[in-house]
Amino acid sequence: MDRAAAEAIYDSGREACVDFIIELCERYERQVARLEARVERLEEKLRENSGNSSRPPSADPPAKRPQRERPASQRGPGGQPGHEGTTRKLVSGERVDRFIDHWPALCEGCGQRFEPTKREPAADPHRHQVFELPPVAIEVCEHRAHALLCAGCGKRTRAPLPGALAGSVFGPRLQAAITMLSVRNRISRRDVAELCEELFGTAISVGSIDAICQRTSAGLVGPYGELREQVKDAAVVCVDETGWRQAGEQRTLWGAITERHAAFHIAADRYTRRFAGNLLKLWPALWTFAEIEGVEPTNNRAERGLRGAVIYRKISLGSQSDAGARFAERMLSVSQTCRLQGRSLFTFLIEAIGASARGSPAPSLV
Repeated sequence: MDRAAAEAIYDSGREACVDFIIELCERYERQVARLEARVERLEEKLRENSGNSSRPPSADPPAKRPQRERPASQRGPGGQPGHEGTTRKLVSGERVDRFIDHWPALCEGCGQRFEPTKREPAADPHRHQVFELPPVAIEVCEHRAHALLCAGCGKRTRAPLPGALAGSVFGPRLQAAITMLSVRNRISRRDVAELCEELFGTAISVGSIDAICQRTSAGLVGPYGELREQVKDAAVVCVDETGWRQAGEQRTLWGAITERHAAFHIAADRYTRRFAGNLLKLWPALWTFAEIEGVEPTNNRAERGLRGAVIYRKISLGSQSDAGARFAERMLSVSQTCRLQGRSLFTFLIEAIGASARGSPAPSLV
């Protein structure tokens, strides 16, 4: 309002001025009430954390938690006198690879020498077990395909190698270990090659490691397809997404996770738009937790399931091809499902790689 408008209201008389002032005060009070409500909502949002809302712990602010004041303890650091301790349990004799006996040479009392030929144990031996890696952990097995000359026709015939050996010079256990190190343990291809040479005593090129990953991916087509169908038909599914890069282009990594199964999928952003368009059709399913007892009203299961995938993406910088994307989504699905089921990923990969080399059906995770 400018000065001329204010003077016009003043010149209109006492009643007009009073009415204008009352209206102005009511408008001001309404505006203040709206601002106070907004401030309250914002302050309530700032007070949210992973302990009082559905936010994941990673979204908590870095503020230091207030420490409770308590009197200083009179106990010293470390284990206290009389506590039982946590000595490692001995494994059974069947698991021991070799035994090394140690005998005393001299008597502690008189110094007399014990003759090796006259040893008579006076008590059960004290057992101390040492766990160690062998110097070379990889076994090299050479397959020799011999040839024979037929006495009848004179033709030379050479024995064929088993079909399972034709695909690679690396065995299923080594391939499973390399694949698991690449995804579950999130080690780069170059570091895996260095680790194989330093730890296993075997030189493997980065290209061979990538070829192993692609063969493993091909062997997981069946289990991955079963996981997608199992998750799609589940009664309760938690879904979340994160960004992904493929050859410099933007992609989206989707994760759909149930109590015992996980399925990841890398798609272009237009997958994203289709999902948003269909969200209204799925709206009733978003309130399943209000109707079925035991269903958590949070999305923590999906958020936890994506954490490993996010770290893998940051280290690998995404994928460079469709084949790389398929490997990532299949391995991430299998890895997370094995974790949910308390199943050994290493053992499953050995079985899957071996079945693929033989042309047999892959093991199932459903």
